[in-house]
Amino acid sequence: MCAPDQLVGEVMATDLITLHPGAEDDEAAHLPSRSKLLALPIVDDRNCLLGVIPADDAIGVVVARLRRLYAQSVGGDAEAMERMTPAQAARTRVPWLICTMILELGIGLVIAHFNDVLERVILFASFMPDSCR
Repeated sequence: MCAPDQLVGEVMATDLITLHPGAEDDEAAHLPSRSKLLALPIVDDRNCLLGVIPADDAIGVVVARLRRLYAQSVGGDAEAMERMTPAQAARTRVPWLICTMILELGIGLVIAHFNDVLERVILFASFMPDSCR
């Protein structure tokens, strides 16, 4: 709290967190989370305010990038898949398909092993995925 007779210059914050229009989108996306800002001011070379980016929009950039990276890592990036030859696409997708098949086989073996228990306690069947019923 400040006294009523204090000047604005005496109580204002001078260590401002700002970005320039040419800053990378990574920097704009990470600043709100590090500095607890609700909006990110964009200023020019003379520190004149040009605009404001809401924190939700900046964080949306991070989410979109993470989704792209995830899609690329599992071979689900549609644009990249269109540029691949069938052999390249197979090399990208086959390891994930084999992992899925092994997991499904393991689940099937566990269900087969405990089938008598599942028949006696039918409530357990409600926790099984639809693909196993």
